[in-house]
Amino acid sequence: MSLPATQNAPRPIVVIATKGRPDTVAAVIKKLGRQTFPPVAILIVGTCEADVPDKSDPIAADLKVAIISPRIGLSSQRNIGVEYAESVYDLSGDGYFVAFFDDDFVPADNWLEMAALAFKTDLALAGLTGHVVADGVNGAEIGLNDAERYLSGALKPLAHWSTVQRPKRVESLYGCNMAFRSAVVTACRFDEALPLYSWQEDCDYSGQARRFGKTMIVPDCKGVHLGVKSARIGGVRMGYSQIANPIRIASRRNMSPLRAARFVLKALAANLIRSAQGRKDPDYAGRLKGNGLALADMLRLRLDTRRILEL
Repeated sequence: MSLPATQNAPRPIVVIATKGRPDTVAAVIKKLGRQTFPPVAILIVGTCEADVPDKSDPIAADLKVAIISPRIGLSSQRNIGVEYAESVYDLSGDGYFVAFFDDDFVPADNWLEMAALAFKTDLALAGLTGHVVADGVNGAEIGLNDAERYLSGALKPLAHWSTVQRPKRVESLYGCNMAFRSAVVTACRFDEALPLYSWQEDCDYSGQARRFGKTMIVPDCKGVHLGVKSARIGGVRMGYSQIANPIRIASRRNMSPLRAARFVLKALAANLIRSAQGRKDPDYAGRLKGNGLALADMLRLRLDTRRILEL
């Protein structure tokens, strides 16, 4: 039931692409069943039946739609979710917005409500991302119990680039939790030439969305990114993507050349230093090898983001 403040606000549709994390997805679905502004649907896009088991909170059971994608990869699976939403809901107006959550992102109970209010009150807002109060992606994985403690305030929020006191305009949203107006979703697609993990797909999609309006951090949309390490791609593939993907995104004019260069140089420096230190989790030596393969391909004018499918 809509809260008074959300009357006439666009209704949320949630898309979650997943692979190999059924228990984590079940926990996220349970959390989505407690949203103060419930989604119209939760579209779980897996690669096989085992990715989308029938494990959900009773409140969310009627909202969950399991979709098996014929195309594997984050960008492809998110596009499949959008295609399904377009076939069921009228996205031609401003009655809906689509939220894309990673399968290991735990939103606060009012995430969708706060996003709906942001879209309702700021008509120039094309897309938004929230405040990640704790992020396990570059460090130790965060457990579900600790995620709840971060959201309740029992644990102090960790430092993060999304920590802002008021809404702030940004060039790129954070792919683990971002939402877009239906006008953006119907006109744009995730780049399926960024395969598998689709590194920096959020930058590419944000660049497309900026043609429709502002992309912003909305700090009232809080959540925790668990940073689950299972089902990640190997080091060599990741290293190749660290070079190839920013270059492709910049060529599509969805990332500035300067930012792409920073991504490439940062990856090279980190992989050089940490592989020299013998750090193996993640596989920095493999990433460095992938960096080298990509740079060699670039010199031979054959750099292709899809080459990771062959590695």
